[in-house]
Amino acid sequence: MKKPPKRTSKPAAAGRGRSATAVALDDERITLREELAEARAELARIASGENSARRDLEARVSAASSLEERLRAEQEALRVDLRTALADLEIARADLNRAVERAQAALRETADARESERLATHASDAAREQLATVRAQLERTRIENETLRKHLFAANEELKRAKESRA
Repeated sequence: MKKPPKRTSKPAAAGRGRSATAVALDDERITLREELAEARAELARIASGENSARRDLEARVSAASSLEERLRAEQEALRVDLRTALADLEIARADLNRAVERAQAALRETADARESERLATHASDAAREQLATVRAQLERTRIENETLRKHLFAANEELKRAKESRA
């Protein structure tokens, strides 16, 4: 910007025969120009300050916006991660429930198998006892049959002798 000319104590035009009113108007014009130059300089300084403040504010707003967007993105990523973790947890819970059900079924089957084994052992013991009883009866029956055969043979022999003696 141009600097206004410095004002001298006496106007240069005063000595050339101009009227006092014209000199006063020149002085006022010079004063007004100086004030205008000072006002323009002040306005330029204020405008520069405002521009600087606006740029700072816009930079802050932009940084805040960027930060907000980054935080939103992080928040959304965290939500996705939490949803994924929740889904994984539900899958794990379902797997655990199925494993518990399989384990309980296996325990029931094991208990049933043990009960069946106990009953089979009991039935086997009872069958052995019955077999031993039947064998003992069979042995008694054989002995009785042998005894009866001997008696029958003896009775048959006696009948033969009685027939021979009658004949």
